[in-house]
Amino acid sequence: MPSSFGDGVALTRVCDYEGGASLWKASLRGMGEYEISEWNEDDPRWSEVVGFFDRHCSGLPELVDGYDQRDSRVLVAHADRAILGVLRLIVIPIGPEDDLPAVRIEGEEVLQAKIKNFFVLPEFRRRRIGTSLQEKAVELAKSLGCRQLVSFSYSHSRENHALKLQMGFAVRPERRGSERHGLYFTMPLG
Repeated sequence: MPSSFGDGVALTRVCDYEGGASLWKASLRGMGEYEISEWNEDDPRWSEVVGFFDRHCSGLPELVDGYDQRDSRVLVAHADRAILGVLRLIVIPIGPEDDLPAVRIEGEEVLQAKIKNFFVLPEFRRRRIGTSLQEKAVELAKSLGCRQLVSFSYSHSRENHALKLQMGFAVRPERRGSERHGLYFTMPLG
């Protein structure tokens, strides 16, 4: 069943994969359809994703330094053999990122999904591609058993700030290195 959005966008779930991932198709006014799907190193077009990350996101390391990473997933928005945008999230326990012990409930570590990379090509922004990627990240994080989805954003990323606030993320200011006005976003997942 399609989900309709403003600006002439409709998302339709095409199929579900083992592990909770889904393939989505979207129709954009004036562009035709694009898909959002989860890709990994087994995908025949994986080298294109790695190249996209190298050009736009400072690369795609297998493990992200400084994190007790449990999983890493990449969502790709693509159309007509072109990559329009990407979102990478990692699964980590809540706590160690802030040099604190892992949060535990009844002895089990509580996990969160953290968006580490998010980029949509400038010529395809303001067409809900970024929103669609973020919405699929929420769905994916839930399917991975995460209790929250988090993301740090630098002060210059105003479009990203507006998108996350519109989606219902909570926000707090955060300093990171030389970044004095960054924002840390959190969405509880239930």
